Amino acid sequence: MNHLTVNPRAICGWLSAIALAACASTTPHGELVPAPAPDPNAVWSYQVINAYNGLEAGQLRSTEGWGLLGDTLINRVEYAYPEPAYSFPLQAGRNWTMNTTVTADKRTFPATVRGQALGWERIKVPAGEFDTLKIRRQVYLEDDEWWRSGTEVYEIEWYAPELRQIVRRETRSEYRDVARGRDPFGGNVIKGDWNIVELMSYRTGKVGGNVAPSGSTP
Repeated sequence: MNHLTVNPRAICGWLSAIALAACASTTPHGELVPAPAPDPNAVWSYQVINAYNGLEAGQLRSTEGWGLLGDTLINRVEYAYPEPAYSFPLQAGRNWTMNTTVTADKRTFPATVRGQALGWERIKVPAGEFDTLKIRRQVYLEDDEWWRSGTEVYEIEWYAPELRQIVRRETRSEYRDVARGRDPFGGNVIKGDWNIVELMSYRTGKVGGNVAPSGSTP
């Protein structure tokens, strides 16, 4: 199960990190990145940062890999996506589109997901430094009403083939208040959550499993 431990500080919203199962391997740049194999012994700990003020908003702990888009909290409304997060195998430059349905606040409505593997990037997070495939995903939720447009969610993820897991994720959302009329300067754009999720520590089921420098995961 995936568990969320929220920091006592107020949190406007968080987007749960996609916890793909880990299995250490190295994929040379330019080659296909295969789907991860399940690892029932893996434990992943992330910190959630409110990007608006730079403060820690909570922590995420995953003990079960799952290749779904996950559950998204946008302005305290939960959006459940029953679809895979990626279209494996991954490769830099590849694009994909998914049409799915989303359940939120006892409503069900369509959603369109567009993803793109942008390219390779080496990044540093609290858990270490990794070669990652940078992935951009845009989700359009058809949750519009008479006074507002549908919600648009913009996500950037850094997926490390070495871990077969994401090590960083940035997400933000917005919609338009159409009741205010057209505004060429964007005055009717209502900003939602803007969060950054980074891997703090991890443990895998392989012999000599990895533990991040920040400390072991219980």
